[in-house]
Amino acid sequence: MTNSLQLEFINAAWATISFWLTLMMARYFLINLYSGGWNKPSVKLFKGLAILFLGEAASRAWIWWGRAAARDGSNTDWMFTSAWLILFSVIAIVGAVCTARVVSPERWGHWRWGLPTILAASAVLWSWLGVQG
Repeated sequence: MTNSLQLEFINAAWATISFWLTLMMARYFLINLYSGGWNKPSVKLFKGLAILFLGEAASRAWIWWGRAAARDGSNTDWMFTSAWLILFSVIAIVGAVCTARVVSPERWGHWRWGLPTILAASAVLWSWLGVQG
């Protein structure tokens, strides 16, 4: 099996599972919304995770579709220069930061979401400068 085909399988599986988890979390929200538990810690955690998995599912599905179409001979250059992939990734990152904020100690204040944001931005900047330089 080629690496390209392995990546297609991995992205297809992750996209499918992530979309399923997003649906199950939406169900959990609705149940808690109607029972008045919207601000419970578990619901806050699930809000962040649902956003994370939604962005992850969309990103993985986009990449899977692009790789599968490219393997079949389609022109997919536009897919990897489109703003959609960046948008899907930003959605996942926002969900991850929200989740980090919920599971980190409150005494850390803004650092519980600020530090992962700074680290992610630093990694992107390092990658961008490394590729460009």
